[in-house]
Amino acid sequence: MKTNCCLKNTLVTLFLFLFIPFQLFSTEKNKIEPIPVAEAIKKGLVEVEILSKGSHKGDCMTMTLQSRANDSLFLAIESGRRLASIDTNMQDILIVAPEEFLLTFGSKKRLSIYGFCCQANMSSPFDSAVFAMGPMGDSNLVAVAAFLNEHDYPLDIAQEAVWAISDNHPVSAVYEEDVQGLEELKNFLSELKGEELQWYSAEYQDDDNVLFTNRVEYITGELEIWVPHNCYVDIQVEDAQGKVMEVFEQMVAYHPGRYFYEFKFPVIGWTEGKYYLVVRTDGNVLYRKLFEI
Repeated sequence: MKTNCCLKNTLVTLFLFLFIPFQLFSTEKNKIEPIPVAEAIKKGLVEVEILSKGSHKGDCMTMTLQSRANDSLFLAIESGRRLASIDTNMQDILIVAPEEFLLTFGSKKRLSIYGFCCQANMSSPFDSAVFAMGPMGDSNLVAVAAFLNEHDYPLDIAQEAVWAISDNHPVSAVYEEDVQGLEELKNFLSELKGEELQWYSAEYQDDDNVLFTNRVEYITGELEIWVPHNCYVDIQVEDAQGKVMEVFEQMVAYHPGRYFYEFKFPVIGWTEGKYYLVVRTDGNVLYRKLFEI
């Protein structure tokens, strides 16, 4: 009896060893891939109505789908796809949060779509403005949509990140006080655009009539400096011609050491162009950091 029991256990173990991996492999191999909604529309499998909720960021769109297929459909809405405004004066919306869902035979489904404006120079959509399923964004737009979907940023930060790619806004515009994780986002955007990471951020003026004014109000930044010996230090902002625009410290005695500064200064009324934050020790340039407005 003991021999038969051992043999039975051995056979069961062998069966599990051979059968379970096969089952896992078969399940993975036969996994049903969802049909993109855009493709389902072209094939006449669904009818779709896409309406604005009256905003250009966050849960700003509603998509209603009506099945026209003879069977249930497993559908997908991709991150990185554009929703195209029928009114060409209004912005397109870039979908950030993907969706996969089942649409049963003859049924209707309503979804809230999470996305952001990807045309900063256009008007924000009004409530119930009609949209259509548009094309996938370019590779950079798809990448930024996927990144934002994986991170929880405030809506204004996420919107500026999209505009940094869709409208080539400066990465310095991606800024909000007391927001964690901005360095990672700025690094990602700078690499995506093939640019050097900027040391400063720009705060832009608000205007109720436009989404993005392109008028810088403040420059903010952090700077770490190393003073090698006892000396007098000057810290100031100069334009490209060397004209002094702002003075922070003048002929201040410093001991050797490492110093950390946080800057925030207004630049309203300044001419667009290149400026420099300059640190001098005993009249000699120690640091010269470029920023643009």
